[in-house]
Amino acid sequence: MIDFAATYSTRHSASSTVDAGKKPPPLVQRNSIKKAAGDAGHLAEVRLAIEQLNGAFDSIDDMDSTKSPQGAVGKYRVSPEGDMVLLNKIEIECAASEAINMLWDHRESSVTKIAGDIIASCEIKGTVNSDQRILYLRYQKPTTGLAGNTSARDASVLADKSAASGKLPMITFSSVTTRTIPPQEDYVRGDTKVLGFAVEPKGAGKCTIFFACEFAMNGSFANPLTKWLLKCTGLDKVAARNCSVDCNMALCRLRTFLELRATEK
Repeated sequence: MIDFAATYSTRHSASSTVDAGKKPPPLVQRNSIKKAAGDAGHLAEVRLAIEQLNGAFDSIDDMDSTKSPQGAVGKYRVSPEGDMVLLNKIEIECAASEAINMLWDHRESSVTKIAGDIIASCEIKGTVNSDQRILYLRYQKPTTGLAGNTSARDASVLADKSAASGKLPMITFSSVTTRTIPPQEDYVRGDTKVLGFAVEPKGAGKCTIFFACEFAMNGSFANPLTKWLLKCTGLDKVAARNCSVDCNMALCRLRTFLELRATEK
């Protein structure tokens, strides 16, 4: 992580943004993308969910918890529909603007270095506008129990940073169906119901990064018999807990990176 931070800082010494260098190609205008990008109501709903979950994080008592030695805290549960719900939080000694810039860096080299336990690949398919882009995410294949026999999951999402300069800066992601990202062999398309980061400023040079996710695994996980089996054996909760731990680790790597960069400046 130290080497990554040094290389990253050198690469971006001439710019404070992560958009320096080669920009992703503009997208061919497709109705599905235009509809998702222009759905102000849905985008507002996702932002509101992130804001409310961030504000209620400490008081939520109907979720199990994980905690890393480095201070990241996670909460997790499996919804009645079988969706995986994850909430994670960490305090960081860096400016909120720096954290937002890093969270908007969706190059695979950056994403997998920090969140490689969860994300196997992240591809920027193109830009919609200065605040929105389409991403193709491939997640690591499940390894827990029976889940290890299933296919890996992927997701096609619209990344949106239109609220990145608000009172509670945030970046959100919403599922989008587009021929630009067709179904891939050996992957099952998951449904991203809520996904995003909120970066809460905590005074000069400090912030808290909050992550929230509700993800439907689909595929065999949507089968009522499979849901019943997973619930009875507790494997669904074990899988959610493992993901919560992985998210804690990713946030800890992110903090190490951001604090190293803050120290260098």
